[in-house]
Amino acid sequence: MTGRANARSHVAAMFFALGLTATAACGGGEASQPLSCATDATPDLSVSSQFSVDTGITTSSNAGAGYGQRACPDAFLVEVDLGPTQSPPDFFVSGGWSTTIPAQPCDETSSMTVFAREADQWRVWDVVVYQAQAEGPLCHAQAVSHTNASATGLGGALIPSNSGVQTVRVAVMATQEGSKVPVYLAGE
Repeated sequence: MTGRANARSHVAAMFFALGLTATAACGGGEASQPLSCATDATPDLSVSSQFSVDTGITTSSNAGAGYGQRACPDAFLVEVDLGPTQSPPDFFVSGGWSTTIPAQPCDETSSMTVFAREADQWRVWDVVVYQAQAEGPLCHAQAVSHTNASATGLGGALIPSNSGVQTVRVAVMATQEGSKVPVYLAGE
C-alpha cells in the first residue's frame, strides 16, 4: 500500500469511528429498544417546515457550543414534524459547523445522526460524517460517509416523500481540534 493510500485508509477509518461515536452518543445504531435521542431527549428546536439554525449566531440558551443533554450528549437536536402523510417534495437535511468559525485552519469535523419515526417506531435513518474541505479562502463541510447508501453523494440525508416517515429528529455535533464548536443545520 502506498503512503497516500495508507493515509486515505487511515482518514477513512478515523471518520468511520467518528460516525460510530456520534451514533453511540445519541443512542444510535440498530437496537430493539427506542433510541434515547429520538425518545427521551427534548429537542433544542421543533419545526414543521424548512429551517436553518446556526448556534454560533442564535441567542438561545444552547447557543454556541453549549448544546447537548443527558439523553443526547454533545448534540444539538432538532425535531421536524413531517405530518401524518408527508406530501411532496422529499425532505433533505444537512449539517456541519457554524458559519462564525474562521475559514482557517479548516480542520473541523461533524457528525449528523438522522432518526426517523415510522408507525410510532424510531430508527436510525442515516449517520453522515463531514470533514472540512478548503476551497481557496473558503472552508466547507464535505460529507465523507453515510450509513444509508442511498444518500451517498448528496451531502446530507434524504427522506423520500413516499417513505412513510412522520417525524424526523436530527442530532448534530461538530468539533475542531477535539473541542466542541457551534453547529449549523438546515432542512427543507
